[in-house]
Amino acid sequence: GAVVTLTRGLAIEVAPFKIRVNAVNPVAAETGFMKGAVGVDKLPDEVRRQLVSTIPLGRLTEPRDVAEHLARARRENP
Repeated sequence: GAVVTLTRGLAIEVAPFKIRVNAVNPVAAETGFMKGAVGVDKLPDEVRRQLVSTIPLGRLTEPRDVAEHLARARRENP
């Protein structure tokens, strides 16, 4: 997708300056936007099961998951 392509391109561009580039790109998250605009909380059970079956965690990502990942990455790579 666009985020991955942009991240790769920018990483190549700034690598000579020893700058790392990272991206966070959760695909399906349990957020207010996904509930309101997409209606993810109103999906029929079978559709929701199919969606969740494609996610390694076995559930939709929650904002807390992203925040914890970013905090851990920041601590490990100051």
